[in-house]
Amino acid sequence: MTNQIDSRYHDLDALRAFAMIMGIFFHAAWLFMPQFFYFPYPDAAATPWLSYFFYASHTYRMQLFFLVAGFFACLMVHKRGVLKFAANRLRRIAIPFVIFSVVLVPLVSYQYNLGALKSGKIRSADSALSLTVNELANTSPSTVLILHLWFLYYLLLLYGVTLLVRSVLRLAPKGLNVVQRLLDVFEATCRCRGFFPLFIVVSTVPMLFSRHWFGIDSPVVGVVPHWQTVLEYWLFFGFGWAMYHRAHVIDVLTPGYWWRLPLGIVLTVPLYFSWLAFNEHGYTTWGYPLVGYEQFADYPALVKQIAQPESEALQLVRDRFSEEQLSYLDTLPTLNEHQKAGLADTINASVILSGFYFAQGAKLGRFGDIPDSS
Repeated sequence: MTNQIDSRYHDLDALRAFAMIMGIFFHAAWLFMPQFFYFPYPDAAATPWLSYFFYASHTYRMQLFFLVAGFFACLMVHKRGVLKFAANRLRRIAIPFVIFSVVLVPLVSYQYNLGALKSGKIRSADSALSLTVNELANTSPSTVLILHLWFLYYLLLLYGVTLLVRSVLRLAPKGLNVVQRLLDVFEATCRCRGFFPLFIVVSTVPMLFSRHWFGIDSPVVGVVPHWQTVLEYWLFFGFGWAMYHRAHVIDVLTPGYWWRLPLGIVLTVPLYFSWLAFNEHGYTTWGYPLVGYEQFADYPALVKQIAQPESEALQLVRDRFSEEQLSYLDTLPTLNEHQKAGLADTINASVILSGFYFAQGAKLGRFGDIPDSS
């Protein structure tokens, strides 16, 4: 592939379109995942297979977006210059972000409150409209919802960081050829035999530090930048930026896709279901055994024990559940297997993995205080 200013990269255009279409299926699958409190009402049709698609695709989907975005951002700067690039991004990214934040966030909040009132997840004498207005009136820069528009916001941050780095590098004496030397290192790395194992390690490590879920975080709350997340995505954005300068490395990386892609897809299946089995049955975690849904055989007794805790472990769970969540639990007489797994996931995330459990100095061993009365 040659790097001509007027060339059109149809293959990368198609790759970007593929990632966008995958996003539609990704968010549709999200609605049918066995998570308990993520939506106004858990769907009984939830299935781990849709969770598999959701989590497996999220390990690379947004990284792919930012990599391609870095490539085309560099192309635009190269063709139009920094000032015209900034004006273009203001018109096509920044202004739509502001407009749709004003329109989308209230609508989604209202939709959520309306569904939660109907399902019993929220018990309130206020209307969905009143709840929404109250939420919006009490928001702050760190709590304001930006929802799926976070991608546009962080794209703007990455543009700024990259242009800043570019300006600093251009300040170096011309005789040092700093930019060219860095691009030479980039190309040499792409050409070396160990590139793909190295790339796998570099792209996987950031996921281990995710604060909220599997994969790199998607900061849907707050306009205060999460700089760790910015850096993690900048690794991919910067890769795409450098790839434009040495576009012929695409031809170097392309051979072998016919076996690497199927192998990667096949490997995600046993890895995901192994992780899911360990997670649900409480056999492994970073530092503590987890709750397993098999401990919820007597669901009515569990709800009563959480509402009126008789042990330190159950008191910790009770302290982390809101009255809204407890009322919601009380409206459901039984749980299916997926909803039980979702409840276990909620307890794991809000109590054991949150750091709150350890902050109380609790040394309770396995979370066995919840009896299995089957």
